[in-house]
Amino acid sequence: MAQFGSTDTSVSPISDLGGVVHVWIISLTEVSSADLEALAKCLSASERGKLQRLSRPAGRQAFLVSRGALRHVLGGYLQQPPKALDFTYGPQGKPALKLKHPTAQHQNDSPWCSLEFNLSHSGDWVVIALCQGRSIGVDIELIRLLSQLPSLCQRCLTPAETATVQGLEPTQANLRFLQYWTGKEAYLKALGLGLTASMTSVELAIPPGAIALQPAPITPEPLHDQGWHIYQWQPSPEYIAAIAVQTSALTTHPQIQLYQTTARQLIHSDDPLSIGFPAPECPT
Repeated sequence: MAQFGSTDTSVSPISDLGGVVHVWIISLTEVSSADLEALAKCLSASERGKLQRLSRPAGRQAFLVSRGALRHVLGGYLQQPPKALDFTYGPQGKPALKLKHPTAQHQNDSPWCSLEFNLSHSGDWVVIALCQGRSIGVDIELIRLLSQLPSLCQRCLTPAETATVQGLEPTQANLRFLQYWTGKEAYLKALGLGLTASMTSVELAIPPGAIALQPAPITPEPLHDQGWHIYQWQPSPEYIAAIAVQTSALTTHPQIQLYQTTARQLIHSDDPLSIGFPAPECPT
C-alpha cells in the first residue's frame, strides 16, 4: 500500500473537530470480494440501484468502495452505523447528510446539521474531505496525457490560463491544465454547482514551480476576499488533488489533516477513527 504520510492512531471525534479540515485518502483497489460484499450491505436502496446500472466492473467497484467508505467514515465521526446514514442531494447532486432531527428546535443541536463533506475519486484512490460549519469541495485526478488539450483549454480555462498552458512543453502543459481543473472543480463542487457552471468564470493564478506534497494555498484574491481558500497538493507522483473551503475569517487558513486508510480497515475496525495514517499538518 502506497504511504502518503507518517503513522498515528488518533483522530478527533466530531465534537472536537472545530476548525480542522480532515481529508481521507482511501484505496479503491485494495479490497477483496468479501470486502465488496460488506460494503454493499451498508448502501441504501437507491445507491444499490445506481450500482446495478453501472456496466463497467471498474466503475462499479469505484462507486461501491467510494460510497461504502464514505458511509464508514461519516459513521465513525457521528457514532452511527454506516447503513443508518441518510443523504439528501442539492440541485446539481451535491450530497449532504439528512437531519436526524428535522424539526426547527432540534436542528442546531444536531451534529448532522454542521458536518459538511465532499468526495472525489480517480484511478486507484477516493478522497473524502470533511469539516464542520463550512462549505467544502474536493477533487483528485490521475495525471495523464490529455489528447484533446487545446479544446479542453478553450472550454475550461480563461485566456490567461490558456496562454500559460500553451507556453509549456507537453508534459508540463498537461500537469498545469490538471492544476487548473482540480482547483476549479473543487471550488465549484463546494458551491454545489459542479460542472454545470462554467470553469471560465474562475481564474486561478497558480505559482510556478513544483506542486506541494502537502496542501498549499493557491487562492486568487477575489475568492480570498469572499472567504474562500483553495489548496492543492500531490498525494503521490501520479495524482493531483485540490480542496476548496470557505471560512469566516478571511485571513486565516484552516488546519488541514490528511489521513490514509483502506476500505478493509474501515470495515473491520470497531473504531474507524483510530486507523488512519496521518501526514504532517499543512503549514498555516
